[in-house]
Amino acid sequence: MLSIIDTCIAEVSGYVNNNLDCEDTNPDIYPGAIEVCNYLDDNCDGIEDDNVIFIQTYQDEDGDSFSNILIDSFACEIPFGYVVDNTDCDDTNANIYPGAVEILNGADDVCDQIADERINLKDPLHINFSVYPNPTSDVLIVASNLFCIISYNIVLTYGSIVKNGFINTKIDSINVAELPSGFYVIELKSLTFTGSKGFIKE
Repeated sequence: MLSIIDTCIAEVSGYVNNNLDCEDTNPDIYPGAIEVCNYLDDNCDGIEDDNVIFIQTYQDEDGDSFSNILIDSFACEIPFGYVVDNTDCDDTNANIYPGAVEILNGADDVCDQIADERINLKDPLHINFSVYPNPTSDVLIVASNLFCIISYNIVLTYGSIVKNGFINTKIDSINVAELPSGFYVIELKSLTFTGSKGFIKE
């Protein structure tokens, strides 16, 4: 509430000699204050968040750090579930993204508009593997058509290995309960095969 008094005293506690404040309940808002990205008019010039840089991000539905270009956001901060990269060609499948490993499955795993490129279609093994459940909270099942012991690395998206070991295929399980929540990639390696899949740890 605006309160005005007339006085012959030069200063009265709690009063000043101007009425320029546009939000007198917030000490961070006043004429000449620094405008920050908070959807408020910090400097009382009548414009919210003027001269503030907004970030354009895109929804990442499948959690693979690549997003759907059709759903975007302009905001002061990156919203949860959004990323800057918008080059995902299938935002419903965490195993499909630019830089993924192309496998023989009839899909464009690497988002280069070509399915199953550089794969030998005459290979009698037709090597393939899958991981599930995805997302998972405790155990990750690995299933493949390889009949051998395979080494594995579980890595973060920037390449740091957080878990490794060996599994027996066709099917085996890996305990991931101790891993923090986030997006990971599991890499399988044998003498004749190298492949990777993304998965989400809840």
